[in-house]
Formats: sequence, C-alpha cells, structure tokens
Amino acid sequence: MQGLTARAKQTGEGLRKVDVHHHIIPDFYHELLASINLSAGIPMPAWSPEAILELMDSLHIDTAILSLSAPGVMTAGGRDDVRGLVRGWNDYAFALRATHPQRFGFFAALPGLMDQEGVMTEIQYAFENLKADGATLFTSYNGKYLGAKEFELIWATLKKHHAVVHVHPVQTASHRLPSRDYPYSQRISPRRVEAPVFGLQDYPVTAGGTLPYVAEWLAVLSSALFSTLLDDNAPRDDQITTDLKLFYFDLALGSSTHVLDLLLNWAPHDRILYGSDFPFATQEACHFDSSLQNYNMSNQNWKVRKQGYEDAAKTFETTPDESDPAFRPFLFDSSLWKGAVADSNVAAQQDGIYALCAFLKYGGPQACTKSRNVTVIPIVEKGLSSTRAATKQSALEALLLYVELDKSDPIIDDLLQCLNNKQPKIISATLAALTAIFHAYGIKIVDPKPVLKALPKVFGHADKNVRAEAQNLAVELYRWLREAMKTLFWGELKPVQQQDLEKLFEAVKQEPSPRQERLLRSQQAAEAASSGAQQDGDAEAEAEDDQPAEIDAFDLAEPVDVLGKVPADFHESMASTKWKDRKDALDALFAAVNTDRIKDGSFDEIVAALAKSMKDTNIAVVTVAANCIECIAKGLRHGFAKYRSRIMPPIMERLKEKKQSVADALGAALDAVFASTGLSECLEDILEFLKHKNPQVKSETLKFLIRCLRTTREAPSKHEVKLIAEAATKLLTESVEATRSGGAEVLGTLMKIMGERAMGLYMEGLDDIRKTKIKEFCDAAEVKAKDKPKPVAPPPKAAPTGQKRTATKKPALGAKKPATPAATPQEETAPPPKAPTSKGIPSKLSAPKALVPPQKTGLQAPKKTPSSGIAAPPSLASPRRNITPQSADEDSAPIPSKLGRGGLAGRPLARPAPHA
Repeated sequence: MQGLTARAKQTGEGLRKVDVHHHIIPDFYHELLASINLSAGIPMPAWSPEAILELMDSLHIDTAILSLSAPGVMTAGGRDDVRGLVRGWNDYAFALRATHPQRFGFFAALPGLMDQEGVMTEIQYAFENLKADGATLFTSYNGKYLGAKEFELIWATLKKHHAVVHVHPVQTASHRLPSRDYPYSQRISPRRVEAPVFGLQDYPVTAGGTLPYVAEWLAVLSSALFSTLLDDNAPRDDQITTDLKLFYFDLALGSSTHVLDLLLNWAPHDRILYGSDFPFATQEACHFDSSLQNYNMSNQNWKVRKQGYEDAAKTFETTPDESDPAFRPFLFDSSLWKGAVADSNVAAQQDGIYALCAFLKYGGPQACTKSRNVTVIPIVEKGLSSTRAATKQSALEALLLYVELDKSDPIIDDLLQCLNNKQPKIISATLAALTAIFHAYGIKIVDPKPVLKALPKVFGHADKNVRAEAQNLAVELYRWLREAMKTLFWGELKPVQQQDLEKLFEAVKQEPSPRQERLLRSQQAAEAASSGAQQDGDAEAEAEDDQPAEIDAFDLAEPVDVLGKVPADFHESMASTKWKDRKDALDALFAAVNTDRIKDGSFDEIVAALAKSMKDTNIAVVTVAANCIECIAKGLRHGFAKYRSRIMPPIMERLKEKKQSVADALGAALDAVFASTGLSECLEDILEFLKHKNPQVKSETLKFLIRCLRTTREAPSKHEVKLIAEAATKLLTESVEATRSGGAEVLGTLMKIMGERAMGLYMEGLDDIRKTKIKEFCDAAEVKAKDKPKPVAPPPKAAPTGQKRTATKKPALGAKKPATPAATPQEETAPPPKAPTSKGIPSKLSAPKALVPPQKTGLQAPKKTPSSGIAAPPSLASPRRNITPQSADEDSAPIPSKLGRGGLAGRPLARPAPHA
C-alpha cells in the first residue's frame, strides 16, 4: 500500500491524508444507471471534479484514489457493452489523474469476473497502458464469492501485476443479506484466505464489514472443519486469525466508537486506512479525523489520549474558519473537553488544556458556549492548581479566551463558586485567575460587584496564601475603582485588614489610570473593520474615548428605598417654630437618605420642605438641609433632575451666608444638583446669580460656575460659550480682585474646553495683562470635556459661489456684510461682537430680555442640544457644534480698551466703537 502515497509525498507540504475509498460518477455512468434503474438501492448523488477538489481541500486530503462504486457494470447490458463501459470509465479516471497527477490515483474497474476473458484483457490494459494503482473487485459476482475456484486465474493475473485489490461491498449472493456481507465463500480454503500466498495486498472496505466481528468464530470453525478434511495439514485457528489480520481496512462510514473499539482491538493499527466514501457520504460524514481524535481523547491509554490532544490542536490550527467541519464533533460532545482538562495524567492534561485553547481560539463563540459549562470548574480545580507551569498558563489562557469570546458573567459565576472549595490551593488559584481577568479586561467588561461582595469571606480565610491572593485581587480592583470599591465590602473588614490594604493602595494612587489590555473578539472585529477608514480626527476621538471610565459608589451600590425610613412626623416637625425640632427632623432625614444609591420615588414634598429650609434663620438647619439635598441628589443621580428648578435657586440665594461651613455645605449641594443634570440646565440660574447685588452670592456663584466647567463632560454649545464668555468678561472690570480673578479663571477654563481658536473671538478686546492671566488659568485647568469641532463638509464649501449670485441684488460691498448659511474657517476667528450700547447689565434677579425669551424658562439657544454634567443621563446626546453666521450687528471691528484709569477695574471692556 505504500505506493499509493507516493504522489502525496511529492507535495510541498508533505503527506497529510490519502483517501483510498473515493468514488467518481461520470455523467455517462450516471445516465446508464438511471436508464436501467440500477443503483444498488442508493440514490446516485450529484458529482463533479470540482466537488472532489473542494472536499479534499476542506478535509485536508492530499491524494484520493478513485474507484467505481456499487453496483458496478456487471449487469449493464451485453458482454461487449460492459467491456466498453469499463474501458470508458478507466480512460476517464486516467485522464482525471493526468490532469491532477498529485491529487488523484485510481483503482481500475473490471468487467464481471464471470467474463474471464474480458477481465484478463482489461487487467493487462489498465496496468500496462494506464498504470493503474490497483483494481476494484466486488464481494460477489452472480452468486459466487471471491474465494470461488473459477476466479483463481484472475487472482493469479492480479498477482503478476503486484496489484492492490480494493474489495467493495455489493448486493449479497443470497439477495436477502445486507450488502456489507462477509466477502468470502462458504467453501473457503486457507490458501484462498491467506493473502501472502497470492502475493496481493487486499482490503475490504468500511472497517472490514463483518470480518472483525466474525473473525474469531470463523477461525475456530474453519480449523475444526479443515482438520477433518486435511488431517495434519489443517491450519490452526490462531494461524487463520493471523492470516485474516493481513488485510487492510479503511474507515469509510466506520469511525463510530463501537466500530473503532472492535477494529482497533482486533486489527493491527498499521493496516487501518482512511476512506471517505465520497460522494455517497456527506462532507460531514467524511470528517473521520475528528471522530478518530475523539476516540483517542477518550482512550484508556494516556499515551493515546495525549496523541489525540496533540492531533486535535494541530487540526484546529489548520482550519480556515470557525465553520470548518473539524469542530463539529467537539461541539456536539463537550464531555471530551471535561475529560481533557481534568486528565489524570499530568503530561496528557497539559496537551489537553492546550488543545482546548486551540479549540476556543479557532472555533470562536460557538466553541465557547458549547464547552464552558463543563470545563471552567475542572480548569480551576485541575489546571490552575497544577504543578506544571505550562499547564497553569494554558488553563489561565483558556479562562481568558472564554471571556474574550462571549461574556464574562458565566465564567465569573463559576470562579466564585470555586471560592467555596475546601482546598486552599484551589481558592488561591481562583483568586489569582480573577486578578488576571480584571487586569486584562477591566471593569467595563467584567462586573466587579459580585467579586467585591465575596472579598470579606476570603480575607478571613485561615490560609495565608489565600489572604495574600485576596490582597492582590483587592489591589487590582482598586486600580480600576479607587475609593468607590469600598462601598460594598470595606465595612466588613477588620481594622488591621483595612490598614494593610490602605498601605497597598497608597502605591497604586501614584500609578496612571489602567486601560483594557486585551480586546474581546467583538472589539477586535470592530477595530479591524474601522482600521482602514479611520482619519486623523477619528484617531484622536478614539484616543479620547479610550479613556478609562470613572466608577463611583453609585455605580456599584444597590438602590435603597429610603422613603419608608423617613419619620412619619417629618413634615409636622419641619413646621415647628422651634429650630431644634426642625433640625432633629432633618437629622433623621439625613440618616435615612445618607446612602450611596436611592431607589427612585416621589420626593416632591421632601424637596419642597428642603427648599423652604434654605430660608431658615438658623444656620444649623440650613447646613443639615443642604446635606440632605446633597445626599438625595447623589443617591437619585439623574432621577433628581426634575427637582432642580425648585431647589437650585433657593440654595444659590442662601449663598450670602458668610460662615464657611455653611457655604461649603451649600456648594456641595449645588455640585450634587449639577451632577444630576448638566451645564445647559443650570446655566441660566448661574448667569443670573452672577449679577446678584450681594458680593458673597456673586463670589460663590462664580466658584460654582468654575466647578461646573471643570466637571462637565459635554462641551457647551456655541451659544452657551457666548453667554458664559460675555458674563465672565464683564467680571474682569469688577472692583473686587477675587471676582476679577474668578472671571479670568472662567475664561481660562472655557478656553481649555473649547480651544484657543474658538475663544479668540472673545479675547481680542482684552489687554495683554488679562490675556496672560487667562492663558495661565487655561494651562492650569483640568477639565473632563473637550470640544470636538467637526470638519466642514465639502458641499458647504461651494456655497459662497451661489451666495455671490444672490448678493448682486443686495447692498453693495461697502454695506453691511450679509450672513452666510455655512461656516467657514474665517468666521471662527472673526472679531468679537459689538456690545449693546443701550442695555446695561442689571443687578436685579429678573432675567434680562436679551438672554431669555419670554415664552420659555431656561436658556433657549437655537437648536440647543443639552450638555450633561458630571454623569450625563443616557438620553442626552452629545451636543452638535453648529457654527452659525455672525449677524450684521455683531460684525464690527473690536473696540480698543480705554486705559485712562489705573488698575484692571478701571479698564472698561466691550464698549461700542464710535461711528463716523
């Protein structure tokens, strides 16, 4: 049989597989069978040379030996017709081999053995002229089996040509037995069974049919029969068995576990060949290499299992994609992987876990979801705790791949279950695996809450290695969560444990924010899809989006229903004339609402009472009320936004309180309110209170505005920038130095968000001293929002051409400049707008008509998109910076400052230019 592999060995990649059971059905043969309704009871499948090559490539078959399938050509008509058909088939197979000499060989077809002359002629033609690789015989001809005496001359002729004989099943001689019958005559002699006597290499197909099953029975029975006929010359039963094992057997449709058990336990392994039975077997049925690997992976011999793991890994690594049929047997029988990762032999286990990694890496999400339910816990218990470094590394890689391919929740659930194991080394290994998973994927991918809840238990473990790994995990989580992580577990630790962790946390505080080091498979696909089309601006935006998300206690905490904890007499106590009663009621409210996350509910009456408390004459009541507002706003987060308009103005009005502790409590309350809404919602009230007559209110409001600009995550719209810049510019002329400095800081912080180019519009009217100070504040400012101006699209660039045509009918060039519908780069650096000459800046609390439309409350910029605060509501989209044209009134030259008086306070800004 070695000669059949010669062509495969000539390929550049070396021998992979030779398919010795591969049929072809040329059109003329297909038409013949259809015309005489002769198909051996099996429908003739579609066939083409292209289909052969495609199948061979998908199954990694280097060479296929082509043969004629049942029912053959024996009953295709008269003797001459049969001979002609056989000759045509052989010539076709020869031509196909000549076209693809390294991919095909062929077994010659022969007429029925009853036509001895025709058979002898065709043997000579096939082996001498066509150089056939062998010949195909069927198990019986006209009721006679291959051992019949009439066929001895044919066997001798085949021996002369050193022929390989491919024995294929056909309808039995009795016509009442299955076609895969025992391929020998009942009148069998030892000389006809013994292949070496003929000098031939014969093999029955489909795992030998019934031969392995009846071989021992046949040997014993034949020995007894021959002893009565041949006396001392009769062969012993063991000799007959040895002779039977000299045949070769292919595995076409015979690779199931029970068949392999029988064949591998009986036949020598070097006598077992690969066969597909294509095209009668489907592509999935042809994939016997996976079935064989499955068989090896469950073998009782650890060396066989080890080889099976190695072969499986190599197969997975050569598959073209996740849909390759090689994965199917392993998807349907996930128990194979459970045995592989928990193999009792450490050498086999190492290869088994490595094979699982290859299965996951190349098999994709389906490999993950089909196997994780039975592998994660064995990986932890047997793999991570292994004494072999390579095994531990592969086990950890398998867990990381499970997270990469689908989602982390099922993996984390199984790992947390392993923390209840009685063996400390398994708990330690589990904690180390959790640390590695968080380090690779971060808290965006892996939910830290279940892990944080489990930490106190392992911190109290008796084993020092478990406690050490628990500390490592806590430090890793602190890298991502910072102080917010303490919400869920810190109170359950002993003081000494807290102190030890605090020391470890100090070193982490100096480290930069962590980033996700390993991408999910879905992230990898998205990155690959966008890599070719990404522009420079997109790259910058992606770099900013890659910033690690800030996590606070709100994100980790569970919502608490606090309304039921509010004292029943709260409102009655708040109406008391005694400040002590009011304070006690607020203290009780504070105790109820002082939690990280509050379940949403109806807080209207409570908010109304707190707003009224801002006017309380007792500053202790005001302070506690502010603390309550802060807690409720933080606990409700975005759910508090609906109460902003009712609570924010009373708080800001009370900013006149000079006592610092009260001012701090009011400022913290304002910050919490701002965090629940956004800059757009709060800006109207802020700008209004910047004009307050009370210097203390103005100063605290200014500080609040600066904090808002620092913490907002959405850049203000162009209209909002204008309002803020104009208000801050006016503050530069205030007599109080702190107010002037605050105005400069507002402009500097705004410049940090919007960029110097966008703020140049409001800087040109300022002297160098003010510009320098604003630039210093800009350099020092730390903000969370960045304006991302979009490049002007090509169509709007052509708009000025159309405008020139319509402008000819309008005022001449010396007249006012008409507005243009699209933004141009020149417009962003246009001179500052002319300040109104007839309208001053009122200090009373009524909203100026120039800023607030009478029909609506709040700032109503054209097409305004609300900006979010510290944590924007999910429903709020990022604002679109629509560049609007300057109006004709605003397009005047900048007015130089009048520097007649000394000091910054005496330098008026934005005065109108004198008209000629």
